[in-house]
Amino acid sequence: MKGFRQALEDSNLIQIPIVGSFFTREKGRESNNLVREKLDRALATEDWAHKFTNVVCSGLAEVVKGAWVNSIPCNLLMKRDDLVSALSLWSRSRNREFWQKKKTILRLLDNGPSTVSHASLKEDWNRLLKQEEARLKQQAKCFWLKNGDRNTKFFHAQINGRRRMNRISKLKESSGTWIEDE
Repeated sequence: MKGFRQALEDSNLIQIPIVGSFFTREKGRESNNLVREKLDRALATEDWAHKFTNVVCSGLAEVVKGAWVNSIPCNLLMKRDDLVSALSLWSRSRNREFWQKKKTILRLLDNGPSTVSHASLKEDWNRLLKQEEARLKQQAKCFWLKNGDRNTKFFHAQINGRRRMNRISKLKESSGTWIEDE
């Protein structure tokens, strides 16, 4: 365990809070020798944790535990495949919940005043939009990681377009005069 903790420290990884039971495994409940163990962890870099301050890991431990326990014993590859399938289903159901929440809030906002305060709905709507934006950015980064090194015309055009968008062609001084390329 000391080696694991040291590896986390060396990698500058921190634990993401988990909702639900802290311990993954309990043994010896019937006897006086109750042993509880924490077998799973959700980890992130400190930069990531500072960007996403309200993140908690929920439901994932149950999905992993269920897939691992219910798969064919003694065959590690099949257990891994069952786990990947279970995680994929879990992810799809989470996405479905997200889109249903978004639809519901939008419908409530469109229908005008209701029992739920308009400010609360707006706050929930903005939170969902921020989550969606973060997810889309993450997907775009994954796409670039997979396909960005192909050195094609398309990716060169994308990079050049981004450079043009990020280029500062002129600045406005405090006096109000514009300074252009010099």
